[in-house]
Amino acid sequence: MWRLFCLVFVLVCGCGFGADFSFVYGGVLSDDFLSSCGRVVSRDVATSGRLTERVCFSEPGGGGLEVCVLTTTFDDFVATHTELLFSNVGTTDTALIEDVLPLDCDFSVAGGAGDVGGVRLAYSRGSCQELGDFAPLDCGLETSVAVHLSPFGGRSSDGVLPFFSVRGSSGSGYAFGVGWSGQWKADVRRLCGDVVHVSSGMERTRFRLHPGESVRSPGVLRVALPSGDEASGFNHFRSFLLRYFSPRRDGKLIEGPVCCSHNYAFEQQTAAMHVKGASLIAEHGLKSDYYFIDTGWGVSSTGNPTENWAVSIGNFDYEPARYPSGVRPVSDEAHRGGRGFLMWFEPERVMTNTYLAKEHPEWLISAPSADSLPANAKYMSPDFHLLDLGNDEARSWLTAKVSGMIGEGGIDIYRHDFNMYPLYFWRKDEAADRQGVREMKYIAGLYDYFDSLVKAHPRLILDSCASGGRRIDLELVSRAFELIRSDYLWDPVGQQCHTYGLSRWLPLTGIGAAGGDMYNARSGLGYHYVLALDWPHMNDERWSFARKTLEEVQSVRHLFTGDFYPLTAYSTGQDVWMSWQFDRKDIGEGLVQVFRRHNASDGRRVFRLSHLDAAGRYRVTFVDSPDRNRVYTGAELMGDGLVFELGVDNATYVTYKKVD
Repeated sequence: MWRLFCLVFVLVCGCGFGADFSFVYGGVLSDDFLSSCGRVVSRDVATSGRLTERVCFSEPGGGGLEVCVLTTTFDDFVATHTELLFSNVGTTDTALIEDVLPLDCDFSVAGGAGDVGGVRLAYSRGSCQELGDFAPLDCGLETSVAVHLSPFGGRSSDGVLPFFSVRGSSGSGYAFGVGWSGQWKADVRRLCGDVVHVSSGMERTRFRLHPGESVRSPGVLRVALPSGDEASGFNHFRSFLLRYFSPRRDGKLIEGPVCCSHNYAFEQQTAAMHVKGASLIAEHGLKSDYYFIDTGWGVSSTGNPTENWAVSIGNFDYEPARYPSGVRPVSDEAHRGGRGFLMWFEPERVMTNTYLAKEHPEWLISAPSADSLPANAKYMSPDFHLLDLGNDEARSWLTAKVSGMIGEGGIDIYRHDFNMYPLYFWRKDEAADRQGVREMKYIAGLYDYFDSLVKAHPRLILDSCASGGRRIDLELVSRAFELIRSDYLWDPVGQQCHTYGLSRWLPLTGIGAAGGDMYNARSGLGYHYVLALDWPHMNDERWSFARKTLEEVQSVRHLFTGDFYPLTAYSTGQDVWMSWQFDRKDIGEGLVQVFRRHNASDGRRVFRLSHLDAAGRYRVTFVDSPDRNRVYTGAELMGDGLVFELGVDNATYVTYKKVD
């Protein structure tokens, strides 16, 4: 029934009866422009629970503009995803296309009439390499006051996540997500009572299309939230993303990678060191899935094999002094031990005096002058360059080069980093009537690059980093994991806070640990995990720590896809306990994690579980106190709760399973 409604809506909105998107063409609002256009409607074959309908409009009077509206609906959820495609099929430039908003609509959230608190906006900080990354942010919406959201510098989750929700006092409302790995914006304004206006798209669009050109807008998702408490609303959205916007292969969710990595300085690492590490990991029978090489393998631009790794970005050959045969010996050793192999790349950034800077400067966008850059971006001038992924020749070369390295190197997970602010490169020397075109072509090229690698290597898994979690958006979470979600590492309080904040929105997150103790190790638990240690120089105690850590990861990682229920408030303070629950209702299992921080004075706390079957019976397992294992009713767990006693800087967890 919902799909039928959406089809009727798309057909009607194209005739000027109130579309939920907007743009301006030649000074005319899109509703008025499209009502005069010819129209063609097509429907894709429904696949994997989703159906996309395309309505294409042709400019009247011999004009060359074609606008296609792609609306996707989904099984089991009241949700739509919309993006706009613009093409010039004529022989002359189009008129100006401005203010493209794939979402621009009024919504009613039930129960919102009355005071300010009756309608609430929930959103979250993004990644800034800080303790407070992904912190939950909430506010009441005052009438006629707009809230503006946008990232910093052209990476989609730099400073703010591209997910937010608007809900009334009954809990019903909408959650929104933006699919754009560049500079997006969203504006939320309460009009009156329970009516809220939401618009979202690229931050700046004002352009003409040349003959033969095509560009696409961001995709914007809206998911209707049922009435209920706040956690239930977030979990409804998490469940939607898990089903429709998470990495899958052959229709099945890809299992979160559990990786072992080396914690030596990048420039000191060698292939021989990694081969020894991979061999020792296998010899000790650690339960990891992949061996992980991060940066530092590129050939030096100065002849110094241990120069800072960052100055050689733009070279694609291996440093011969440290990787004389490339990385194939490492991947072969990992594969012999029954593990896959993960390797890092950063192809979009190009530094001065590297291969691409010298051989193909025509493919690069040079840095703007330092005077034109914000204070925290001035460091990019003059040595940073951006490889233009909107340039077909440059992207074809890069795809072939990296694809060849993946095959030759035996790489199973491709890690894609991006340590710069691209917005200022995209906008450099941008003509007044071409604003946004370079960014749109670049982002489309980025997605084509990722998809081409997977097409060439169907078993390949993608990992997106971007200075630690600064490209988290609908497009990338559907393609890739974020194994390092923030470069604020490896503080256990930070890892706890990041899990808390991200889990409001994302069903797949995790981080890991680099040394330390079980407090560190358990603070980084999640759906995926990276354990970074000095493998060739480990004593028995360290091997015991690694074995215990990875066994715990493997035993609980499947539970992190469940519903997320905070059992304490969010806090970055050292004087608190923090706790939360993940509940897999589909398999009747769950997990409760508990942390006591350094200055928390009370050594005993009771935590009451949430959203269980009161009449159900659950076998509870205490990982550190097996003598306490027993069966509880759901009513007991939600009423009396569970007692925890911990020393400072300590963590524990319990699992539960519903029994007949």
